[in-house]
Amino acid sequence: TWSKNADGSATVSCDRSESETILATGDNQGFVKLFRYPSAAKAALYHCYKGHSANVSKVRFANSDAHIISIGAEDRCIFQWAHIEDDEEEEADMVDEEESEDYAKELLDGDELDRSEAIAAATDEASNLALKMELASTPDDMKALKPWVSEVVAPSFKVPSNTNNVDTCKVLEFIHGYRAQDVRQNLKYNSAGDMVFYAANVGVIFSRGSMSQKFNFHHTDEIVSLAVSPDKRYVATGQMGPVPTIVVWDSETGETVKSLSGFHKRSVSQLEFSSDGKLLATAGNDDNHSIAVYDWMAGVIKCSTYGGMRKVLGLAFCPGDLLMQVGLKHICFWEIEGKNMLYKKPIIGRKGKLQGFLCGVFLNTGGEFGTPSFMPIVGTADGHLYLFEDDQLSKSIKAHESFVNTLVACKSGLLASGAKDGLVKLWHWAEDE
Repeated sequence: TWSKNADGSATVSCDRSESETILATGDNQGFVKLFRYPSAAKAALYHCYKGHSANVSKVRFANSDAHIISIGAEDRCIFQWAHIEDDEEEEADMVDEEESEDYAKELLDGDELDRSEAIAAATDEASNLALKMELASTPDDMKALKPWVSEVVAPSFKVPSNTNNVDTCKVLEFIHGYRAQDVRQNLKYNSAGDMVFYAANVGVIFSRGSMSQKFNFHHTDEIVSLAVSPDKRYVATGQMGPVPTIVVWDSETGETVKSLSGFHKRSVSQLEFSSDGKLLATAGNDDNHSIAVYDWMAGVIKCSTYGGMRKVLGLAFCPGDLLMQVGLKHICFWEIEGKNMLYKKPIIGRKGKLQGFLCGVFLNTGGEFGTPSFMPIVGTADGHLYLFEDDQLSKSIKAHESFVNTLVACKSGLLASGAKDGLVKLWHWAEDE
């Protein structure tokens, strides 16, 4: 139950459930966590809930495990949590293909771990050196960091000095290229009908009419993720790096609107705006694939959780407070309630297989009396579309011959799917088909 990395957290209190299957803990940062019991493995998975402002001095199961009681030492509050167990067992067969080279290539997500070890090490070393140089305060400190300084000598001839500035300058005019080899769903349209994408460290706006480009230069490392707000006014991009930055910029001018950093590590692999554009969901590539939901205009994290040990390949917001997460052999729903994210696992059963899930959307299928009703639809590695109702797989459709890399839900009720087989297909929802 102790964190793998030194993050300042410490378990203060714990209690085992009456059923002897669940362990609840409270820590000094105000989190209540649920582990499987016994929890003997390193970096064990858990669900994390936030409510207390600081130290959780006591946690106890109560009422035959139906509730958990937690007491805050500093806030002097007693919280009563409803403990809901998932009684349904997953019966889906598991696709055992991630070890094959071709399968692994299709599931790349732009993470620095997908880069060569030499490049990743060089980037981290440069960042660490820059940090150490900032902290160095004496000549001796600098000599230890750069021992070659004492060996540098002046040239034997005098170099002519010229204090004048150069007579020319350079301005980026056009970028030829686009990152598509290890990422997906990163080419969008803005409000003016121009294309937005990224290449290297630069966000790009491409006007087809004038054949010109505008740029956002805020990032300091390679960009690996992109999302566009529902009104197509803003673009969010996420980068690699030890402490990666998320930049929200204007989709027509390229000017930076907001910069967010400090939560994720290694890279920000996934981004998704909420249906009203006020929230921004992000997924990182740390060991726990942390998920955060930002009130991005205010620059604050509304809530966060751990996405699990498996790679996250897509996020999708349902109108309201429901977030879908898909990835390698997992699908899950997160219900946002205040500062907490409540986990719900959909059941796939015998109608489908646990495999790589590369994308997901919520399609408005139309409810009674014209009210909207949104169905989760997921694209799979074997070319199927999985349709879910009441948190269970209700239908599996063979849509493509290979990996379904992208899904787009249109307001008209149409669904567009794109896959490795080179086809884009349009689907119309029909209740009885």
